[in-house]
Amino acid sequence: MKIEKIDPAEYSGVFGKDDIVYNSAEFNLLNRLKCERLECLLIHDDKRKIGIIGGVVDNKLLSPFSAPFSCFSSTDKNMRIEHIAEALSLLDGYLVLNKFSSVSFVLPPFFYGESWISRISLCLDKSGYKSVLLVNHHLFTSDIRNYEEGRIDKDLRYSLKTADKYSLVFKRVENRDEMKLAFDVIEINKKSKNRPQSMTFDQITEMHELINIDFLLVLKEQIPVASAIVYNHSGDIAQVIHWGAVPDSSRYYPMNFLVYSMLRFYNGKGINIIDLGTSMIGNDLNTGLIKFKDSIGGTTSVKLSFYRNFMKD
Repeated sequence: MKIEKIDPAEYSGVFGKDDIVYNSAEFNLLNRLKCERLECLLIHDDKRKIGIIGGVVDNKLLSPFSAPFSCFSSTDKNMRIEHIAEALSLLDGYLVLNKFSSVSFVLPPFFYGESWISRISLCLDKSGYKSVLLVNHHLFTSDIRNYEEGRIDKDLRYSLKTADKYSLVFKRVENRDEMKLAFDVIEINKKSKNRPQSMTFDQITEMHELINIDFLLVLKEQIPVASAIVYNHSGDIAQVIHWGAVPDSSRYYPMNFLVYSMLRFYNGKGINIIDLGTSMIGNDLNTGLIKFKDSIGGTTSVKLSFYRNFMKD
């Protein structure tokens, strides 16, 4: 096998449209101003092709550099482990030769492709990469039956009865003005917690060119009180990118109502999993968010982050 740097258009031509949008050349081009330059690397021989896209920041290769996770692309997701290991060895050699100080990967949760992600993880581990575990949660949309048949925690039942008493309404918005309302709710929520908003409204709407996005609203008397912005990945996974409620609305339980409504909505669309994302603040566990995700029936999983330093201590 050999490794070479290619341009994004060629990379897209080799690997086509990936089930995970963050792996694509198009997504990384859209975010290219968030790094110093892109590296689109193809490792191949006559039979096998494997690729990785990263962004260079301060002489470090980050994959991803502006996404929750990404993964190696391949024309054969059943590639034998020894070939993946050979590709990683070539990648390390390329990075050393080009004087990178380090490289890091954040892989998807395993439910995005258990066999392929497991193979990559095993090879990274056996190649001497250091790893960090990040907590992640997801919902199975089939759990809507537990909600509808009352097989949920009594506190959750109470919250949904309260939301019903206040006549909360759920809707998927269809026009740009309502999309902006959904975004504004999340921005208000972030500001109330002194947390930065990672994307502007225009940046999110730009993503519409690459992936189907749902803007979801919870209304009380036609006033937005909670919202979610959700990416629909190819296959059967919906991923919550942003969600939240406005301050002083907790007595209506809009977030619990939003979760129930999302389960119904995505189950009706044939989606099997709703990825709720990580529950971390930097390298620390966000115990409050973990408690909430546990309370709504979220399943705990992990994402693996790998890194290697090439500079001597």
